Amino acid sequence: KKASRNTHSSTHSSTHSYAQHNTMSKVVDYMGTFRTIAAKVHRRFQLRKVSQATLSTEYKQLAACFEQEGINQHAALCLLAVARCENALKNPSNEAEMLTKAGMYFLKAETQKQLHLQDSYEDDLIDAVQCYELATNLYIEIGRLAYAASLFLELANALSMLGHEEDGLPYLFKAAELQTQSPLAVIHTLEMACDIQVQLRRYTDAITTQFRILDVVLVMSDPDVTEDARSMQATNDVWQHAASVCPHGVYMDTVANVEVTCILLYLLLSTTKRESFPALKALYTRFLTWSHTNTGFIAHLGRSRSFLLQAIVTAYDDNDMATLRELQGDLWEVTTAPQRDLIQQLVQSLHSVISGGD
Repeated sequence: KKASRNTHSSTHSSTHSYAQHNTMSKVVDYMGTFRTIAAKVHRRFQLRKVSQATLSTEYKQLAACFEQEGINQHAALCLLAVARCENALKNPSNEAEMLTKAGMYFLKAETQKQLHLQDSYEDDLIDAVQCYELATNLYIEIGRLAYAASLFLELANALSMLGHEEDGLPYLFKAAELQTQSPLAVIHTLEMACDIQVQLRRYTDAITTQFRILDVVLVMSDPDVTEDARSMQATNDVWQHAASVCPHGVYMDTVANVEVTCILLYLLLSTTKRESFPALKALYTRFLTWSHTNTGFIAHLGRSRSFLLQAIVTAYDDNDMATLRELQGDLWEVTTAPQRDLIQQLVQSLHSVISGGD
């Protein structure tokens, strides 16, 4: 039995050593291939007969080999070499495509590290960001703004998944600036940015983003509103005006969602910060003084949501925790997920105020 165990142990050790040697051999072979291609580059530069197209093909084939083995970082480096070849061939579209693919492989490499709980200096993430930025710059230069915007969105989502939501915010705003041909796309992107700002408890920034969404609706709906208009500085009821000029459907729903989110965010602001938003101060006063007999402005909100919002504003103003908790459940069906998060933050904020007072 002892001999049998020793034989089994020896066999397992040999198998493990063989597998390890086999894997290392593949990597060595790939690195040898990489050095061979590099040597060709060196010789061809010396002879002044550079075939960038051939080199590009060879680097692509090597990148595919690394991809099959799951060695994403090496695949990314090969694709960067392909991008340099495309640059030499004056082909910015292909160069941007290769930079994008390289960035994707760098992101895969960083994701693998996090999934396996490996130590990381996030060098692959930094390289990925640089690749995406270079690619978007190229797409902008050649006028492919939609491609650039989609890459900014992709990068922002990747950063968010890797725990860098704050770092992804600038790319969301860059994407929104490039989506000028689609107001709905701009609105969706800005809503994504606002959700992150709410998660980070950046309430004033979130309000500013909501006003940007309202501006998009106004510019699209009202011919008298210019693109540089800023509804945030208005002192009149900009929501009622927006609802009166915008078409029914998704834009009307957007105005209603902006109004709900803004009033919830306003309640979370300190007294001094509230002074920066005169339009919201007027909205807050409207909810406090509104009577159920006045139905002129509730068309875009709906009667039920109008009543519930008035109740939540009044409860918060009166420090009525019990009523606020009851309303939290009632508002569940007429609010979005980010708005429910804001209501929960209102409950926590009021609890802190009451506890501090006690």
